[in-house]
Amino acid sequence: MALEFIVSEKGHRKLLTDGYPFVKDRMSDTKIYWKCDKFAVMKCHACIHTEADRIVRRVGDHNHAADVASVEAAKVVRDAQLFAINSPDTNAPPDKQLKMPCHRHIVYIRLESKFLALKKT
Repeated sequence: MALEFIVSEKGHRKLLTDGYPFVKDRMSDTKIYWKCDKFAVMKCHACIHTEADRIVRRVGDHNHAADVASVEAAKVVRDAQLFAINSPDTNAPPDKQLKMPCHRHIVYIRLESKFLALKKT
């Protein structure tokens, strides 16, 4: 199975697996070591080792639930960005091109609309 990636707000790749995003920790000659992106915030010690585009080892368990909404929002943003890049109508100068919102804003809007819907009922 191919590895799935999204791009962070700062332009770095994040590995997605089982609903959890991982950031690159370090590299060796053949392996890439990834740590949970909640390492600093939640002190999560879950890690993954990849080699030749496949997972070769999983270390530790997550100490938090997967943030499915953020992951799905990041996938939507990634797919929209790829579509915009590959679309033949992207000849506008950079200052005139539409910039996609980050996935956190999409999740916030989604949560806010759910809250408003609950408040109305």
